[in-house]
This record gives sequence, C-alpha cells and structure tokens, in this order.
Amino acid sequence: MNEPAISIIVPVYRVEQYLPQCIESIRMQSFTDFELLLIDDGSPDGSGALCDAYAREDHRIHVIHKENGGVSTSRNRGLQHARGTWVTFIDSDDWIDRDYLSGLMAQTYEGADLIMGGYKIQSRRGAMTCAPGGDRMYYKQEVACFYDDFIAASLVRTVWGGLYACAVIRQNELRFDETMAIGEDTLFKFNYINAMKGPVVVVNSTGYNWRSVEGSASLSKKPNVEGWYQYIQLYYSSLTVQFAESKRSVPVKNSLVADCCSAVFMLYSRGGVQLQQLAQAYSLLSLASQKIDITPIKRKGLVMVLIAWLFKYSKATTVSHSFLRISFGLLKWKQRFSGQGRRLAAQ
Repeated sequence: MNEPAISIIVPVYRVEQYLPQCIESIRMQSFTDFELLLIDDGSPDGSGALCDAYAREDHRIHVIHKENGGVSTSRNRGLQHARGTWVTFIDSDDWIDRDYLSGLMAQTYEGADLIMGGYKIQSRRGAMTCAPGGDRMYYKQEVACFYDDFIAASLVRTVWGGLYACAVIRQNELRFDETMAIGEDTLFKFNYINAMKGPVVVVNSTGYNWRSVEGSASLSKKPNVEGWYQYIQLYYSSLTVQFAESKRSVPVKNSLVADCCSAVFMLYSRGGVQLQQLAQAYSLLSLASQKIDITPIKRKGLVMVLIAWLFKYSKATTVSHSFLRISFGLLKWKQRFSGQGRRLAAQ
C-alpha cells in the first residue's frame, strides 16, 4: 500500500451533531492523496457508528476505537498509525474549505518543516476571518521573530491549521502531554518547532473553519484554573529559556499579562478563591521582565482591564483580593438579573 502524502488526524468525542460536516469537508477536498484517521475516544453517543459508516464508504478513512482518555491520547494514537509524509490535525466539530489541503501542500518546498495558515471563526453571528496578514517564512534562527509576530494568535496556540513533517515527529519521538488538561497543543507545537531544522512557512489563507459555540465561557462554568496555571508556567518559562530575547519581548510580555488576566478571571468566576491563588497569578508575571501595559488589554473588556490595572498598581493583598471578590459578585448578580430579564421578555 502506497503511503499517502497527508495523514489527517481527527479526535472524535460526543460530536454526533457536527461530525458529518467535518468528514464531508475532508472527503470533498480537491487534494485527494490523504488518509483520514478518525480516533473514537470512547464516545457515548452515535459518533463511533458514524465513523464506521463513513469508513465503509471511503477506503481513505480508517477508524480507531479506544477507551476514553482525552484529546491528547487520541492525537497520540493517531500519530502512532499515521503513514503520511505530512500530518495535519482537525477538530471534529470544525470543517475545512475545499482547497484547504491543496493550498498548504503548495507551500511544501525549500525544506520547510511546518506550514501554517489562518482560519475563520464560525459562530451564529457569522464568520470572522483571521488571516496572518501575508505570506512569510521564518528560518530556524528567526523563530524568536515568529513568536513575536504570532505569540497571542491561535496560529501558535493550536495544532490545527497546518502541516507537520512526519519525519520530525518520528525522529524526535514527539507526543502530546497526556497529563495536561489545558495548553497541551501549544506545548506540542513549541516542542515541534524546537526540534525541526527547516523553516516555518506562514500562508495568508483562511481555509480552516473553527466552530465557536457561544455561551461556553459563561460564568456558570467551572473552569480548570489549575490547568491554566500549569500551562502558563510551562509555556512561558520554556519560551524565555529557549529564546532569551523573548524575556524582553513586548509581544510576549503582553501575551503573558493577558493569559494571567484570563487565569484570574476564571479563578474568581469559579468562586471559593484563596489569597495564595491570587498570589500565584502575580508570581507568573515575573516570567517576562517588563512593566505592564494595560493598553493591549482594553479591547478584552472592562473586567479584564480591571484585573490588569490591579496587576500594574497593586500586589496580591487582602485589599485586592476583596476588591476582586466584590467585583465578580456584582458581575454574577448582573448576569443572573439579565438572564431573568431575557426569560421574562420571551414569555
């Protein structure tokens, strides 16, 4: 059996509603030399049966059923079975445009080890295009510039949206960290970029469609703050150690501040916060050695600006802790009151 040019790895778990659109978008690609690996992660709905049905229709589709273990275990299982020269990852609730694969494959030249493109955010309100802003190439010695340009973008933080050389993954035995609950894809990409020798190619295309499910980030959820702290610590410490200039980089610092603000937001949204948990967020800020600039945070909303303001002008004290508790209490009350108003208006 000939090896395909691309192995497409799709972890599958409880996506019966969205899976057909994902698989059909892959089957209809103008570039046809691929294998599709559907990794059923013990899904309790009909997703596994859907995978099997598609495999009977298309010889390029291979299904692997496994016990539930999380997205990292599914991606790792896919990497074990991948036979392609290149690997790409697609989330099972997303889909790709018809020329997505052909557009990326057109850039596999000059020894490139990683080809990445932009994407579109798809929500009920419509599509929002997130393009890289032009075709670019970063050689190994320019990787720090790549992080400066894209540190806050999904281009760096996700594994979907690009092609990875299978040879680099095999030779360096790269795998996703199955112990991480958040940021495992960011760390995989970081380790991959460190291991590769060829350049990174960024393509000004937006053929990947990322489905945004509205309401998934509400204050009623119980976020994994500990996992978020672990991710920030591992990612930024690795980045600043590997690339010394990143510790002085303004984009890296701004990204770190934004991530710490998000961590505090999740922490106080969850409730039951201890002062030492707030102090941990403050300690993470030392991973970048520059003064905090609130300006880049302003577009993220009033609450995030408030947290950034506290980072800049205060310490982790009982005063700042109490201030945040009161602020989030008022925010939750406002959300609850607004929700009741919407329900009454709908009656």
